[in-house]
Amino acid sequence: MTEMPPAAPQPGIPEGPPPIPSVWPKVIGIISIVLASLGLICTPISWLTTTFVTHAHEVMKVFPEWWSTYTTVSSVVGIFMALILLGAGITTLMRRGIGRSLHLVYGAAGILIAIGNVVVIAMTLLGAEMEGPMRVAFIGGIVVGVPLGMIYPVFLIIWFLRSKIRQEVAAWGR
Repeated sequence: MTEMPPAAPQPGIPEGPPPIPSVWPKVIGIISIVLASLGLICTPISWLTTTFVTHAHEVMKVFPEWWSTYTTVSSVVGIFMALILLGAGITTLMRRGIGRSLHLVYGAAGILIAIGNVVVIAMTLLGAEMEGPMRVAFIGGIVVGVPLGMIYPVFLIIWFLRSKIRQEVAAWGR
């Protein structure tokens, strides 16, 4: 018996099995959708609580006059940010290049907003006459809350600026 020589590769037909698609778009897409959904649920509830609950009005008396406006603007910005993250998650799951751009916008804006919140909290601590436990809660917001809130935006910027990821996302459109 003679063995047949291997068949010559045919033009236009790839050799071997197709490449396995990356898993990271699914992971990042789902995480973004979950976080965005939490933002879209919790932000309005938080705003409604501070706006309409009677006890909250008593607590709010220790804050500067502009605090109420700040919380309303923060809620609107929070919903807008959640919508950006939701769009980023969905388009990343669909392997669309706009998902990368939206994640980068969300990351950059999230970092800037966190820095702005530190300034606002510091101004509030300096200007408001609040009792010890409330003051400790605000300091905790700076020391714990801000860094925790910046983990995902910083991760997204680092992840999506990597050249390997940029190249893979650029290939999605082809």
